[in-house]
Amino acid sequence: MHLIKAINRFATEKISPHMTFVLDVAPEEGLRRAKSRNQKNMKGEDRMERETMDFHQRVREGYLKWAREYPGRIFVIRSDREKEEVHEEIVGIVDKVVTR
Repeated sequence: MHLIKAINRFATEKISPHMTFVLDVAPEEGLRRAKSRNQKNMKGEDRMERETMDFHQRVREGYLKWAREYPGRIFVIRSDREKEEVHEEIVGIVDKVVTR
């Protein structure tokens, strides 16, 4: 994790966003959605989709850990809901942060 943070700081010249949204979903559901999207667009699996379930779980845990470390900047949004619900939650958070 420290290496990723160091690479990120170097790549972004230490600039970080005021808000980041992690659209969280179980890896199994995320892969199911990706495969469905690929079939609809007539594309095959990419390198990320061919990774193991363990890899996807570790990536998810990494994002959730970052969100715990930066609770005022990184917001975790449950995305196993309807798009409209996810959208409303994001808009609500943006409104709160912008009007502080």
